[in-house]
Amino acid sequence: MKRKWKCIGALALGLTLVLGQGMPAFATENVKQGTYQGNGIVTQNETYQVSFITNGHTTVDVFYGRDYTINPDVIGAQTTEARSDGEIDVSGNGQVNFRVNVDSGYEIESVTADANYKNLKGASDTGVEGIYRLTKITGNVNVTINVRESSRDTGAREDIVINEIESNGDATDWVEIYNKGTKPVDISGWYITDDNTGRLASNKTTPLAQGTILAPGGHYVFDQYVNFDFGLGAPDEVNLFDETGRLVEKYSWSTHAAGVYARIPDGTGAFTDVANSTKGTGNVMTEPDKPSYPNAIAWPGSDKVITYDDGISMFQSDSSGLDFYNGKLYCINNKKGTFWVLDVNKDGTMDYSEGFTKAGKNLAFMADAANPEESNPDAEGITVDDAGNAYAAVERDNNNKNVNCNVILKFNPWENSPTVVASSEWDITRLLPDVPANSGIEAVEWVPDNELEGKLYDTNKNGLYRASDYPDSEAGVFFVALEANGHVYAFILNKDGNAEVISEIDPGIGGAMALDYDSYEGILWVGADDGYGNISAQIVFNGTDKPAVTLVNPPAEMDVTRNNEGFAIAGPEYTVNGLRPVFHFMDGTDTGVLTISYLSCNYNPDDKKPELPDDKKPGSSDTGKPGFPDTGDTNSFTALGILLIAAAGATGSVVIVRHSKKNV
Repeated sequence: MKRKWKCIGALALGLTLVLGQGMPAFATENVKQGTYQGNGIVTQNETYQVSFITNGHTTVDVFYGRDYTINPDVIGAQTTEARSDGEIDVSGNGQVNFRVNVDSGYEIESVTADANYKNLKGASDTGVEGIYRLTKITGNVNVTINVRESSRDTGAREDIVINEIESNGDATDWVEIYNKGTKPVDISGWYITDDNTGRLASNKTTPLAQGTILAPGGHYVFDQYVNFDFGLGAPDEVNLFDETGRLVEKYSWSTHAAGVYARIPDGTGAFTDVANSTKGTGNVMTEPDKPSYPNAIAWPGSDKVITYDDGISMFQSDSSGLDFYNGKLYCINNKKGTFWVLDVNKDGTMDYSEGFTKAGKNLAFMADAANPEESNPDAEGITVDDAGNAYAAVERDNNNKNVNCNVILKFNPWENSPTVVASSEWDITRLLPDVPANSGIEAVEWVPDNELEGKLYDTNKNGLYRASDYPDSEAGVFFVALEANGHVYAFILNKDGNAEVISEIDPGIGGAMALDYDSYEGILWVGADDGYGNISAQIVFNGTDKPAVTLVNPPAEMDVTRNNEGFAIAGPEYTVNGLRPVFHFMDGTDTGVLTISYLSCNYNPDDKKPELPDDKKPGSSDTGKPGFPDTGDTNSFTALGILLIAAAGATGSVVIVRHSKKNV
């Protein structure tokens, strides 16, 4: 039952201001259990206090009638007096009507009440902007009013764009956004995902903290392991969401950038593959600071380079390592440790070996034997010993990408299973320098003992290497290339899972991504990627603690921007007209992965290995360049349909090894 009362002091709404920002102003209303008496007097049994708490820049008008114009008490910098012309509900369903006034340049962010009421209605219910109605008050209530700088003074969400993306190369993946507008934008609660847009629900991405403002012309970087806990792959995408979950912008790519994907110029330009990142600062197109190698010699062979899988997909993106053994090319990928074996035919074609298809096989850690399909080794390199055992160089577990974990896995590539579990493992992380997670070992190369005894200096023994000093080891020496410093380490792998470093070599190229030992010439090749202009180094073990090193430029027709991470030389019996195929494997794409160049070779099928004069031997200090002859065996290596072209600067013809149609 509701009544109008004109009895001053009988029932009233009392309003009191407590001065100071963040302090409550009280509106006390007799809203419940008033007792009506026939003489027009209501006896107060209890009153309830409504407190308004603000963060400043605010006043509140309290009204006693629903027309919101009669007798307002303004809660400002004064104490209001009690009034008696409000509407009193003696049945206990009292209410308070109030308007929130904010200073110029500010706007209401939220109006909330804590307890002892049924509804807090806003303008959509009252029909008047800024008017709120608190109904059915049954106890003390705190109303909290938060305001913020007005959106009239801030920019729009459309002013924020994705500006730069690092998905493969830095210690972490990251995404930079940019405010291309002229006003600040509140990006509180914003977050990113990759192509899995459910990352927020699975707690793999963290919204930005309240109060995060991006100034005009400013950059903000979402960094892996700070703002999100997943990796960016290829193909993949970045999605930028605001605090409501609305998509602001997205960018997708099919292959990793050689450098980073960046807008040139900031905010408005198209995404471009830029060599140098500018994380958190303005994007600029600059030439990369390539190292120079003034003492490097010309490629000792043909200038020609051909692409074997041009326009077709034989492998997968993120291909890394190669090795050539017994007429077969072994290939490995750094996602899931996928590997393939190809038969290299004497007519210049290649076919998947028996048991292999385009899908390849996956490699698994020993610890994942129970669930091998869940294993995800970041396998960067592959090598094969003379017994046909394969070994993979792994720099981390892709299921824990933020931790460097350098491991060599031994496995049987011919196992009849889509996923092959390693039979032995050697964790060599502690034996190498501490490096970022994605800068660990990139290659492994097995070299037989008879190639190294009396030639390789063993720092463990302070003398020349002897296999008999390591009776409990796997046969041979395993050379490992470390990306971070470009050094090559010689390892003994013991059968009990332990390992020893017996030599460390700096080839002087800055980065090392590939290894291949050419037993025909007695040379250990070290290959670098596009960050180092695809330079190579030849290492010849000479029986001293300082092996001979010769730097070699890539073939003239090699695209030095290719991210080549695999390098393998065909057996000398594949020589045609004095030229021997060399295979290169590119990371970051799934077509045009495999290219072939050619080295000069003096292979003679009637001679096992010709002996060269000392001053012509590869890596001799007299000439500083390898002693490859100008011509070689002219034994036919061609068949119908194989294309021959003249090799620039070389005698005879070069076989361009093309895929056969059955491989397409």
